[in-house]
Amino acid sequence: MLLTARYEPVSFELPDEELNRLIETALEVMRYLPFPAYLMTRNWDVCGWNRSMQVTLGWDDIRVRQLRLAGRLNVLHLLFDREWGLRDRIRAPDGSWEDVAIRNVYLFKVMNIHCRYDEWYQSLENDLRRYDDFDCIWQQTDVSLGDRMSFADYVIELDIASTTPVRFRPCRLTYSSPDYPLIVVWVPVDEASSRPLRLLDIPIPSPSDVDRASER
Repeated sequence: MLLTARYEPVSFELPDEELNRLIETALEVMRYLPFPAYLMTRNWDVCGWNRSMQVTLGWDDIRVRQLRLAGRLNVLHLLFDREWGLRDRIRAPDGSWEDVAIRNVYLFKVMNIHCRYDEWYQSLENDLRRYDDFDCIWQQTDVSLGDRMSFADYVIELDIASTTPVRFRPCRLTYSSPDYPLIVVWVPVDEASSRPLRLLDIPIPSPSDVDRASER
């Protein structure tokens, strides 16, 4: 009833000082992760990533700076934008980019369901309408429906350099606040997907590494 009347429940936002401290801690944690990982805030702006993610995407510091200056260093912008983002490189295992887009928009809505009348939320939504198919996908993801989308077996496929596509299972790591800042880790689903990453000097553990660690 309160949501319908546009009265949101009380939301306890993190103070800037505490949020900045958590972001610094998360960035330090990501440096020790062998898997590609990035850090995002409540509005899904990317505020950092580790070396493994930057190498996986093939973006140098100049590219990252250009994305930031263009206002595209945001997960949803990167997903929908053909010119600046990953639109032509990322898909579901069946080849469907739309499936990846729908799942991410759905997750964004669920995580921010109490923020949908906030100025930042509506500003981001309006900004994303510059993409032709955004409206259609946005309308398809009704979080008020009883059925909930499953993410247990969610896998993405990404084109990396000249290698065959690599498959990842995105995993979310939270601490302190249940929603943000949020570390998203891309874990390769199998050895076939891990091998091309090692060729890029990304320290993905091999099965023998895991076996040795388990024996200790």
